[in-house]
Amino acid sequence: MGAQWDNAVKEAQKVLGDKVKIPAFPKSIPKSVQEVNKTWDQFDKDREQLKKSLLIVKQKQDSAMEVFEQFEDDIDEEDFGLDTKNKDDLAKIKEGRKILHDALQVSVDNATDNNKNLRELDKHLANLMSYTVNCEEK
Repeated sequence: MGAQWDNAVKEAQKVLGDKVKIPAFPKSIPKSVQEVNKTWDQFDKDREQLKKSLLIVKQKQDSAMEVFEQFEDDIDEEDFGLDTKNKDDLAKIKEGRKILHDALQVSVDNATDNNKNLRELDKHLANLMSYTVNCEEK
């Protein structure tokens, strides 16, 4: 900002006169700008890490959902050691499958909701990634 300030002082003196006292440019300003730049650089690194972390969370969430769904498929094929040709056993098998399937479905539903929320978070993170600051000294 040095040259820009010096030019502004000259222009102001033309308007105000040579005898005016224009305040000196504070030495704290460049230091503050450097601190903003340093902090922004860290923020930018943090955003990049957030992006990587979110991708990992999404991948792990997808993997967990697949494991639950696969286990549901296993339960749907399970005979629990009973005879599927026996009408009474078959009714028990179906009821047992339903009970276990319903219990697992709660986790599958939670995973589905989590995936939806993570996709939404991804949109917000994309917006966050687009923000910039301009703290250059001119």
